[in-house]
Amino acid sequence: MAVLLAVTVPATANDALKTLEAFYDTCLAQGPSFDRTKAAANLFKWKPLPLEALTMLAPPQTPDRFEGWLVNSEGYPKNTLVAVTKGRLDGRPVLTCTMAVVGVNSNNVETLFLERLAPRKTGEQSSGMQEIRTYRLTTGVQEAEQLVVMTGVTPVNAEPVAIFSSMIDDPER
Repeated sequence: MAVLLAVTVPATANDALKTLEAFYDTCLAQGPSFDRTKAAANLFKWKPLPLEALTMLAPPQTPDRFEGWLVNSEGYPKNTLVAVTKGRLDGRPVLTCTMAVVGVNSNNVETLFLERLAPRKTGEQSSGMQEIRTYRLTTGVQEAEQLVVMTGVTPVNAEPVAIFSSMIDDPER
């Protein structure tokens, strides 16, 4: 687990901190990686998601390769899903990594994200039950700029869902 975010936090913020640390370790620290994430899923025996569940985490354009898992590893909040893709966006080869967590307030995670990583905000949309904010962040081993999308969904009579995605140009293609 990354030491990047090690601080003392109140119990109410613990889920938000754990979520951000898991997102940082899985999707941001080294940038999205289809192969590395799939290897972690195999090593830690994450449960593959059925195709229907993957559609919730699908990127805007059809990917070449797309896999996702229900994560049951230490260091991840309960009810965490992780998905990775290799594909093209507007003709450019890209990699994505998405993490969704049920029962976590996305605003709390986003506040920690802004405080700790200081990304550059590039956009915002709101549609009642869903808030989407986009950021640019330079981090990781390759120091590649990543597009980070933070989405909070608050369904009626259901737990909130926090969805965080990272996308970079695929350096191998």
